[in-house]
Amino acid sequence: MQLRLTLIIAFCLAQFMGQCQSPADWWYFGAQAGIHFTPSGPVADTNGILNTGEGVATISDNSGDLLFYTDGTYVFNSIHDTMPNGIGLLGDGSSTQSAIIVPKPGDDTKYYIITVMELAYPEGMRYTLVDMTLDGGLGDVDSTEKNVLMVTPTCEKVAAVQHSNGVDIWVVTHEYGNDVFDAFLITNSGINLNPIVSNAGNIITGGIVNTLGYLRFSPSGTKLAAANHSQFNYELFDFDPSSGLVSNGIEISTSIYAYGIEFAPSEDLIYTAGWNSGSIMQYEITSGIDTVIENSEIEVGLSSSSSIGALQLGVDRKIYVSRVGGYYLGVIELPNESGLACSYVDDGVDLEFRMGIAGLPTFVSSFFSVSFVSDNACIGDTSYFVLDTIGLDSVSWNFGDPASGAQNFSSQLFPSHVFSDTGIFSVTLIAYSDTLVDTTMSNVFIYPRQTLDLGPDTLLCEGDILELNIQQDYSTYLWSDGSATDSMLVDSSAIVSVRLFGFCDTLQDTIIIRFDMPVPIDLGPDTTFCEGSTIELDADVTVEAEYQWNTGDTSDHIIVSKSGLYIFEAANGCGEFNDSISVTIIPLPDTVLLPADTINCFDAQI
Repeated sequence: MQLRLTLIIAFCLAQFMGQCQSPADWWYFGAQAGIHFTPSGPVADTNGILNTGEGVATISDNSGDLLFYTDGTYVFNSIHDTMPNGIGLLGDGSSTQSAIIVPKPGDDTKYYIITVMELAYPEGMRYTLVDMTLDGGLGDVDSTEKNVLMVTPTCEKVAAVQHSNGVDIWVVTHEYGNDVFDAFLITNSGINLNPIVSNAGNIITGGIVNTLGYLRFSPSGTKLAAANHSQFNYELFDFDPSSGLVSNGIEISTSIYAYGIEFAPSEDLIYTAGWNSGSIMQYEITSGIDTVIENSEIEVGLSSSSSIGALQLGVDRKIYVSRVGGYYLGVIELPNESGLACSYVDDGVDLEFRMGIAGLPTFVSSFFSVSFVSDNACIGDTSYFVLDTIGLDSVSWNFGDPASGAQNFSSQLFPSHVFSDTGIFSVTLIAYSDTLVDTTMSNVFIYPRQTLDLGPDTLLCEGDILELNIQQDYSTYLWSDGSATDSMLVDSSAIVSVRLFGFCDTLQDTIIIRFDMPVPIDLGPDTTFCEGSTIELDADVTVEAEYQWNTGDTSDHIIVSKSGLYIFEAANGCGEFNDSISVTIIPLPDTVLLPADTINCFDAQI
């Protein structure tokens, strides 16, 4: 059976059109506070049951429907009940970023909760798997993958962003007591627990309060920012989403307890906030020079709250501000604008008498980078592109597939495209609305189709070993003996079957394998016998084989009565075998040695 997958891509041009649904549509935080992003903007939601001072994570599906949320200790489902096995996670609501939820690539029913314990305690960073097919579709924690250690000790920091292949996801944390960043790669196969290790920036040591403060990726995943609480600084780094390496640390000093930090969608600016100040600061970071960045500092907002916690980018490309002890979220309305033009509103979102504290949900930063979400497709399938056309005058598409010729471009609102090869394609959309022009890009991954051929039924010789190797990318396997590896070693006769479950195709094949033994043949020594007798030549074949005499006989024994060279040949999975015997017939002597009786005269000769 072949599975045909269709790529559906929804573009969200938030600057001038309605907002699309997103995995970051629902937020729960603080003292039972919550908001839901709607096409007209965020509105309060008071159904949440979380009470957390700091870290929290939430996740929705690609249709914007709430799935679950967590403070790193408890996991709550979409109807706001604790999941049956959703207690006892080893994060902590007093950790800056107690948790982040990462979808498992290629499987929309499974999600990883990455938890981070507070204050560099030995529980460290761990992962727990949530399976949304459990508990009647409300989801539950998989007890076989719960609280699996990733690294310890760590700072109260975790961030995630998409790999450059557009499929896999990096999860990054900072160890405590050194300058080490650990980048763990999450693929369809799971979490690689051998991280990419980078030494960059400051050593985080001293008092354990130095572990506090947020870690953020820029939406594109090429920059990383950290707030180092009691070290009174922020740090900026380069990040390579292909290799997972962190490099080129830049320090920005501050006089406040550094806590919240966030990138503008344009990635030209960052915003910061701290515990002992109601100020929101903006920095211009394009120069990459520490002194220039520090000198660009400007206060763009002053909250009535005496402390500011998290700064979090929303799906509408605004930055939301957690006011500690406040009944409103602050909002930076135009975060791509420099200076006061960014337009900070202190009472930006009414929480309807629910209180925000320090934390806001931590998300995979790529949720806010791409202007479309996609289900990746298979080679040969048609990819369909869909966008919200409200306010649009025209569009221009480039599918990043020059080998497709003129088909690489389209001006249709709802185009389709058949990609010419497998791999990553960078799709670009330019959208025009009156005087506004918006360009957005994202990667589409086209998977190869799967094939399966165990080969013809096979004869082998006892002692041989046959390897059946069906390894293919993006596939899992199930053999007839229950094993799930990509190959099998066969050393005895068997009927072997396998099912291959690929991203694009599910296939099955069977092979019959028979092992033969060598054929021992011994016709004995050459022989002679007298004329008029016969002799039986017996090869006495006791194993599976095909055989024949040079006389044409196909039995393993024959009766011979003539002289000659008799050859017996046999063949099976072990090869060809033969033996020969020379048979000589001895004629009988002439029994008439004298003439018949006769009478002869005395002196005559006979």
